[in-house]
Amino acid sequence: MSNPSSLKSEPDFEINVKGNLNVVTEYLRPETLIKEKKIITVSTTGAHQRIPGMASYGASKEALVHILMHLQEEHADKRVRITSYHPGAILTPGAKAYGFETYPIPWEDVNLPGQFALWLASKEADFLVGRFVYASSDVDELKARAEEFKNSNPLKIGVIGEPAAQANVTNTTT
Repeated sequence: MSNPSSLKSEPDFEINVKGNLNVVTEYLRPETLIKEKKIITVSTTGAHQRIPGMASYGASKEALVHILMHLQEEHADKRVRITSYHPGAILTPGAKAYGFETYPIPWEDVNLPGQFALWLASKEADFLVGRFVYASSDVDELKARAEEFKNSNPLKIGVIGEPAAQANVTNTTT
């Protein structure tokens, strides 16, 4: 069982979900005079990986990404583009304080997340709307798969299985 302190969800959800959604809600207001709205959220691999001791944190990150994917669908015809990304394994002071310095992983350059975010903001990355990507992704490989992304769900967070549209589901609302 997880450490009970990892189950205290209020601060994680207040910051990672509610705080971000407050900003997004204001930005998406119709009177915000921007022709095309782009939202690029820095998330974490913890949004889809299960990390012991980080239940609430991971769930809050996953919740935000999932909500933003829904918002992308709701605003698809309104020139809104939402993409979430994992910044990479950056050995920050916070990571060191948490003890990650001892992990034998290949740490990425501290400039990677910013450079990747700039690319995500470009027209060239339009095919990644509503998706979750890694800053360490090979951009050329992503671009080579652009056509695949148009008609399928790679790099989207959610339940893997039979699509709801094909499932035998009966609408019971009246």
